[in-house]
Amino acid sequence: MNFQGVIPARGGSKGIKNKNLAFFKGKPLIYWTLEQAKASKILDDFFVSSDDEEILKYAEKQGVKTHERDKSLAEDNSTTLELLEDLNRNKDFVSQNYVILQPTSPLRKRGIIDRCIEEYLLNKYDCLATGRICKNYEWGKTNNTGRQNLSGWFYDDGSIYVLSKKLIDDGKWHGENSGKILQEHPWHLEIDSPSDLKILEYISKNLEDFI
Repeated sequence: MNFQGVIPARGGSKGIKNKNLAFFKGKPLIYWTLEQAKASKILDDFFVSSDDEEILKYAEKQGVKTHERDKSLAEDNSTTLELLEDLNRNKDFVSQNYVILQPTSPLRKRGIIDRCIEEYLLNKYDCLATGRICKNYEWGKTNNTGRQNLSGWFYDDGSIYVLSKKLIDDGKWHGENSGKILQEHPWHLEIDSPSDLKILEYISKNLEDFI
């Protein structure tokens, strides 16, 4: 398998209880990522990985494959890289490349998943991420320099990541040959708190390319 989509959706959440199933535009939050993955023309397959029975059952009702994640990989300090390393050892889920789609980033422009994969292939990257140029610095670090004169730095927004199996085999989340897909506001926004949920729902009402 060339490109396997992975939707990591653990049950525990500190900011919003049962966040991945919290309602967003009248549907559970994870619904939007499932639909966006289904719309991809390049993904060979995708599945939801969770330790939560309710999330797994919901995904299955939506006709999506599931992976029951070990509880040890669903702690507050667990990482997506640890999950991918575990999948790399599982013959049912191992892939040449993984496309990680986090449910907490429901605002994805139509076609963005395939665009990321195409850029990854074209440039032969070993990893790629969506994000934005951030010009936020710790107070006192820029000597009152105007934002327009700051070069900024790339902040990965958590929406889409593409990683090669080899990179994961090496225990790395980021490699030297990395790609970046810049996203304009508000497509880079993600949900971490109840207020984020309300703000993004309001913003999404006027997004024509939102699926």
